[in-house]
Amino acid sequence: MGKCFSLLRERPLVALTLPLRCLAGPAAMKRWLSLHVVPDVTLLPYRPSLLDRCRIEHRAGRRLVLATAAHERIAHAVAEHLGCFDAVIATNETNMKGVHKLQAIQQDARGPFWYAGDCSADLPIWRAASGAIVTGSAAQWNDNRLPTTIIQRVTDDRYRLHALAKALRPHQWVKNLLVFLPLLAAHQVFSVEQWQLALIVFVAFCLCASSVYVLNDILDIENDRAHDRKRHRPFAAAVIPVALGVTVAPLLVTTAMALAWYVSRGTAAVLVMYYLVTFAYSLDLKRRVLLDVFVLAGLYGMRVVAGAVAIDVSISPWLMAFTSFFFLSLALGKRAAELRDAKASGGDEVKGRGWQTIDLPFVTAAGIAAAFTAALVVGLYVTGSTAQQLYSKPVFLFGTIPVILWWCCRFWLEASRGGVRDDPVVYAINDRGTWVVVALLSALFLAAGPRIGH
Repeated sequence: MGKCFSLLRERPLVALTLPLRCLAGPAAMKRWLSLHVVPDVTLLPYRPSLLDRCRIEHRAGRRLVLATAAHERIAHAVAEHLGCFDAVIATNETNMKGVHKLQAIQQDARGPFWYAGDCSADLPIWRAASGAIVTGSAAQWNDNRLPTTIIQRVTDDRYRLHALAKALRPHQWVKNLLVFLPLLAAHQVFSVEQWQLALIVFVAFCLCASSVYVLNDILDIENDRAHDRKRHRPFAAAVIPVALGVTVAPLLVTTAMALAWYVSRGTAAVLVMYYLVTFAYSLDLKRRVLLDVFVLAGLYGMRVVAGAVAIDVSISPWLMAFTSFFFLSLALGKRAAELRDAKASGGDEVKGRGWQTIDLPFVTAAGIAAAFTAALVVGLYVTGSTAQQLYSKPVFLFGTIPVILWWCCRFWLEASRGGVRDDPVVYAINDRGTWVVVALLSALFLAAGPRIGH
């Protein structure tokens, strides 16, 4: 299944023919996939305990056979990389799964054998084996379910709830607080009904975003496995299976759409647009230089639009201008962090992206310029007539300008020193200075005396 998603990411038009290929049967489909997608076997997530057992048995002189339902082209590459197998049994013209795999093993062994497996498809083989090594989900079964002697259980973290929660990236939900921004900007903070609607939209965006994160991790699994930190993500590390992600993602987005539809059709339309853009970003747009950062910034803006549509208020052009420049700066900061990591590891580009390490000075300059422009928008807003109408003491709003500039300068200074890793949101959540800035901005806006109802 992972190979199907890799093909969808790398060659989406070819992947559209996959349903037709399925009609030819599992063996033909696996052969076709192996011709288009061959994973880097050096990056695959192997079980260390099981490999240690294989190497011990190999050194003891026992014959080891890699028996897998994967296509033989991939299986031989894995066997060559690991270097501890004497033979390979894999899918060719026949799908080597269940009974077919058992027949091939019996023909090769010509006597008693042990078998290591991880799922119910291996039960026919365990029935014929003299000993079982059980891994994955099968390691949690009780002894009565396994029809042979258990030699060893190789347990791991598969299917653990906290691993799935990690894959949903709940720390990223803080971005969705932007849906409350139109409510605050419209000075409708005392409307319980408006808060309830905004809260429902917040939950809908959290579920939708998590669905996209799951799909993104599945589509980007090969690139993540080549990354120093992203290789520890649950799907890249095979802590949870791709099949579980394929099940969870549609459930999340369906629930999200139902919640948005409950608020209003307009809110649902914005969420649909958000989902389509984020899916396109995961599939292709993130590899398009410049377009990727503008799309990221636009996704922030969609959250603001959804919040405004949900409570039926007009969006201030000042608010959209500020968020456009500010979040473009953050998107560029994300790319700058990735480029700096790639440069530090001796690479010339960020894997799975269109940027090259020589672009780092440009990305930094553009990001800083966008940040300062966001602060300039605030300055123009404070001196304009809109602020005079919405606040009784707008002079206090001038204090927001140096505070915003300080945070932007500090963010880019930390980014240039390598203090921002991958995601600016994670940096902001863990940064005390950010919370101080939020408190100062809140105090300044309150001191400016917002006129409620305007």
